Amino acid sequence: MRNFRYSDSLGYHIDNIGYASVERNEGYTVPYKEGKKRPSVIMLEEGAMRYAFDDVTFILEKGDSLFVPARLPYVATYLEDGTQMNMLMFNALPDKGELPLLFFSPVKKRLPRAAAFFAELAQHATDTPFLLGKIYELLSLFLHETADVPQKYKKIQPAIEAIGRLYFENKPVSYYAELCNMSESNFRKLFRAYTGRSPIEYRNLIRISEAQKLIEEGECTTTEAACVTGFNNLSFFYELYRKYRENK
Repeated sequence: MRNFRYSDSLGYHIDNIGYASVERNEGYTVPYKEGKKRPSVIMLEEGAMRYAFDDVTFILEKGDSLFVPARLPYVATYLEDGTQMNMLMFNALPDKGELPLLFFSPVKKRLPRAAAFFAELAQHATDTPFLLGKIYELLSLFLHETADVPQKYKKIQPAIEAIGRLYFENKPVSYYAELCNMSESNFRKLFRAYTGRSPIEYRNLIRISEAQKLIEEGECTTTEAACVTGFNNLSFFYELYRKYRENK
């Protein structure tokens, strides 16, 4: 059975890949009056930087990532000594139609385990097939829109993002609590206060919604949809699926 989680219907493809790691001291400024020829994703490993575009300015701190579209003018300024940033550059070409909106506006995100992600890139900086796969993975993180979690609940945002991106994985609640640097009991309480559901109920709701899309689009049967969205117990899936359809 085809694994629909990794279908090839992106609508664009990547080529002309490059990777760089740069360290500068406070005050170093780089103006890009016409922007860069290729889009890029930047992750700040140490220090702080300011990226000033015509209509918006981003301050990046350690662990922050920024998607920079091609040919968009900006000024990059290093704000601390020993600031180190890692950067992936590439071309994104549409297979049909237009590129996703992501490719036209700068986007700042704090991605889960970004440091480990870029550490892998540094080890395989000359391995083009490896970099290609990582770029697609990185873009999927930026394309996956997550809710702007209120300050009171910011601690659980890594779990919200991880569940939304990897809903088909059967991770225990303790795994999500660890992502948020919280005890499991406190994590459960805060998660329910924000979502109104337990972490597993929240994940199951995403799974059911994704399964419904696969079924409606004719991509797979109900049983196949259950499997590819992470349900191992078909009876449980059918029960949830019935309730989901009744409540739509």
